[in-house]
Amino acid sequence: MNVFGILKLLDKHKRKRGRRISLKNLIPGLFLGIMIPLAMILVIYSSYIARSVEVSSSQSSRSQLEIFKSHMESTMKATERVMSGMVSGNAQFQSFSVELMLNDMYNRSYNVQEILKSNLTANQNLYTMAVYSPVNNWYTGEYNSYYEITSSQRIKAQKNLEAEIKRLVNQGDFDLSKWFFHSIGGRDYLLRGMNYRTVYCIAVIDLDRLNTIAVLDYRMNGTLIFGEGETMVYPNLELGLAPGEILKAGDSYLITGTAKKYLVVSDQAGYITLIYARPYDGILNEMNLFHIIVILCAVMAVVAVPFVSIWLWELVVNPISHLTNTIEAIRNGDLSAHVDTYAVEEFCQVNDMFNQMIDEISELKIASYEKELEKQNTEYQLLQSQIRPHFYLNCLKNIYGMAESGKNKEIQQTILHLSSYLRYIFTITKDYVPLQKELEVCKNYTDLFSLNQHQSIEFSITYDAVLTNIPIPPVSLLTFIENSIHYGFVSGQKLKLVLKVSRIVTAERVLIHITVGDNGPGFEQSVINSIDKEEIMVDGKGKKHVGIYNVLKRFRLCYGDDFAAAFRNREGALVELFFPYTEGEEL
Repeated sequence: MNVFGILKLLDKHKRKRGRRISLKNLIPGLFLGIMIPLAMILVIYSSYIARSVEVSSSQSSRSQLEIFKSHMESTMKATERVMSGMVSGNAQFQSFSVELMLNDMYNRSYNVQEILKSNLTANQNLYTMAVYSPVNNWYTGEYNSYYEITSSQRIKAQKNLEAEIKRLVNQGDFDLSKWFFHSIGGRDYLLRGMNYRTVYCIAVIDLDRLNTIAVLDYRMNGTLIFGEGETMVYPNLELGLAPGEILKAGDSYLITGTAKKYLVVSDQAGYITLIYARPYDGILNEMNLFHIIVILCAVMAVVAVPFVSIWLWELVVNPISHLTNTIEAIRNGDLSAHVDTYAVEEFCQVNDMFNQMIDEISELKIASYEKELEKQNTEYQLLQSQIRPHFYLNCLKNIYGMAESGKNKEIQQTILHLSSYLRYIFTITKDYVPLQKELEVCKNYTDLFSLNQHQSIEFSITYDAVLTNIPIPPVSLLTFIENSIHYGFVSGQKLKLVLKVSRIVTAERVLIHITVGDNGPGFEQSVINSIDKEEIMVDGKGKKHVGIYNVLKRFRLCYGDDFAAAFRNREGALVELFFPYTEGEEL
């Protein structure tokens, strides 16, 4: 058994304890293990709801835009059919391509105006249709009064339209190939024109008026923006988006990042881009009551986790922790430790019963301790009395042998060493002696033996200077030195004894490590077995050897389970002793 084996033996109870589950950690762990995943699920589900509501809102806006687009495309196609029919097959319209008398123009315009009125009535999105004959300098127009602006605004718009249409036609700037955007008098229009020689049929869609129609007829509570390519011809909102970015809303939707947010969707009506920007007041305003309740539950779950954890810690974990700390203090010998009272009724009952039990145990332990102390003192004195005669007889036997040989000088030196030894033995009145005293008597004994037997012994002592005054049982190390001398000699070999005292520092404690070794034949296996079993050694002749047994017994009485010993063979007999060291503990 080596040092690590001894440390493993001493910490065995701690390792067993480490495999247990702590209730004060288990309860918060279970709570957090349930609440945190639940809160995460609610947060994820809330995010899913928010995204779903946002997508649903965009789909609703897109559906409104698609309905409006369908009606607008229908208006544009129907108007083009009427214009095409008039240009290609209406004789009255075609007759305006040549110069006519004023009366003839009025007579022939009746049929043309009726066609224009009929198309305006059928297509509310169309603002006006007009006929312009530059040859006759004649312009006539019909206007849709549906959701009309004020009369003064209408008259002003009509004058501006007539003047600008004449200008575009006369200067050759009127694009007859398609519908096109044009700003007239501060208002934005979508124009379409067809001609028969020098007479023109013009259709006009007022974009400002379209927004009013979109709100009243299509329940579109936002703003319509029109574009062609990447050119926005009606950008009257601060969206904070480039035209190219707005067009991306055709595949999905966008939410602007400006101070006033908009949800933007777009669609294509031929080469014309329709953009619908609806005010966006935040996801909560888009949700129904159920969605809001789920979001609130998620927020409450996340917020509740730390507060409930603190509350659970105060009500459950702290009482359990205090109870375990109190038990640990009592296990370390502090019977005055008691458990506090807590708010939980069950803890109060347990704590009151526990405190009452500790008080009773304390009283019983005091009485038991006094009896045990008396018993240990009696046993300790008996063990010491068994050790001392063992040394006396060995010394007297050696002196007797020298007297027979007439070695007077050796007898004198022996008696000096023996008197020093006996003085140590007879003056022991306590259960402990300083380590330094025990080391001196060991050296004295080896010198005494060398004088008696004329056999030189090489004895080395190494020790930590800090440990010179630590307490150890008297005549303990001397017993191992005597055994090494008695059993360690090998014929033709000088006996070498080593005694070493050191400290072993671990994370948990500091241990004193004492090593006694020789270069002899070592321990017999039966001796090691008896020591491991803590039995008295009996040799083949039935003789009992109590020296080592008594030393180990006395160490065990002093240090209890904190003492450990190891006996093994390594180039001779080797004894290792381990017991705790308390800094400042001296004699």
